[in-house]
Amino acid sequence: MENCLVTKLKAVVNNSDLMKIGELDISLPAGAFITIYKNWINSPITVSVKSGTATALDEDDNSIPLPDTLQPSALNVRHRYDATTDCVLCITKVYNFKILDLPQAAYWDIDVEAFKYSPITYFTQSNNPYVHGDIKYVYKQGNTQTNIGIGHPSESNYGNLYGDISVFGDCLSLTSLTVRYQSGITGTIESMVHKYRENNRTTGSMTISVPTSGIITFNGAGITGNNKTLSWDATTITYDGTTITA
Repeated sequence: MENCLVTKLKAVVNNSDLMKIGELDISLPAGAFITIYKNWINSPITVSVKSGTATALDEDDNSIPLPDTLQPSALNVRHRYDATTDCVLCITKVYNFKILDLPQAAYWDIDVEAFKYSPITYFTQSNNPYVHGDIKYVYKQGNTQTNIGIGHPSESNYGNLYGDISVFGDCLSLTSLTVRYQSGITGTIESMVHKYRENNRTTGSMTISVPTSGIITFNGAGITGNNKTLSWDATTITYDGTTITA
């Protein structure tokens, strides 16, 4: 190999359009809005307008100035941000989010990878078709949910979240899991149970609903049906009455 010289050069970047660590940009069309609740965060965040125009309302629907800094609170108090023209909102310090309950009506057009370093304990997209990305960034150790549903109960166009079902093996409180229609969740029941065992949940049970056959498998075959019982111990796994050693 030829000898080479590595040097470090000092440089300054003055492009204010570049996103900084912990920032999340959300593009909103005119008339759309997002809401953020103070009990979603564990430290302050700031919402500002990067381009276009928007207005902000507090929990009493009083107008508040932008940028708006939200302080964490145990109360379910919301601030709402409405786009008066096509605009881009910037949220700083997204790693301070611990809850994401994204309603269908609000325009949260985001990739959940933005919350990769956030200590998310609760996540639901509430049938929001704009939310997309790999579920491993929002369903992880520390999750406290007992009931998780991915996808929409009656539509086939909510397949924007994807990932491996083994991710739920980090959700140690989970007792009910529903994987609906084209949710993009694939994998094996065995892999999820193996992840539970790695997390010292060596025995357990839950109900699983998979309305569409083939996207999730058990013992090499696609599963389908609602409220099927899954249980396991240190060496065996039982799904819908069938027990295997795995």
